[in-house]
Amino acid sequence: MVTGATGFVGQRVVKRLVDTGVPHEVVRGRLEDPGVFRGVAARASGWLHLARKTRDPDHTGFDVNVAMARNLADVAAGTPMVTLSSVGVYGHGAHRYADESTPEAPDTALGRSQAAADALLRDAGASILRPRFVVGPGDRHVVPGLSRLLARSPVWVDAGRAELSFVHVDDLAHALIEALPWESGVWHVTDGHPIRFRDVAAVLGARPRVSVPFRALYAPVRLRERLLGLDPEGVSGLSSIRLKLLARDQSFSSARLHDRLGVPFRTFRQAVTPDVSGCAPETPGAA
Repeated sequence: MVTGATGFVGQRVVKRLVDTGVPHEVVRGRLEDPGVFRGVAARASGWLHLARKTRDPDHTGFDVNVAMARNLADVAAGTPMVTLSSVGVYGHGAHRYADESTPEAPDTALGRSQAAADALLRDAGASILRPRFVVGPGDRHVVPGLSRLLARSPVWVDAGRAELSFVHVDDLAHALIEALPWESGVWHVTDGHPIRFRDVAAVLGARPRVSVPFRALYAPVRLRERLLGLDPEGVSGLSSIRLKLLARDQSFSSARLHDRLGVPFRTFRQAVTPDVSGCAPETPGAA
């Protein structure tokens, strides 16, 4: 049973299930209604829960994420279950090669809803998979957003030294499906090769020439949000959260997952420019 099948990740998961001949059924309807899950539970031999509300254009909040998790946990406990989460549950501070023991410290409404949903599903026996930046076919936000930002921005933040973790959407889809029989717990999903923001920019064909300290940019951006009562998650363009995500380390260890899967994932360079060859992977913390 697959929820969220029409989303960016869900479409690639369903494609993989179809390509490999795995019998599956897409769960449709208002998943905050417990009757939707009860109606299909008897046919479920496993659950891939990919449905999440990640944006709030109608300003109704993210309670739906918790409601969906509660409804699924009520009917799926004891059945193999995997859910798509996010490292956003750790908050938007700096994270350098952080592993799954990192304490949860959500600092946004979305992050708090995700952490609460994860707790419900983990107690029901689910494996929780947490990526950072997902790229690949169908990406309408990460690479397009980075490209727009770099085209507009003539400056680096802290010389572009921040290390970021990416994963190709098809590698994430593979991990989600493979994790179905795994034990309950948290797994980070990245390509295993953190890349500095300045190298991300170079792959995308941009090379800002001037470096500005993080605090010099962050302070006025955050002050504007506070004065105008703006939600950083809902601001279009540069927000304090986006600034933190790109100017502070956002690298996460997925060694545990890679040891379990035993297959290499595509690096950011390979994901964005598939014809690139001979690129040595970055070593975490290397200059």
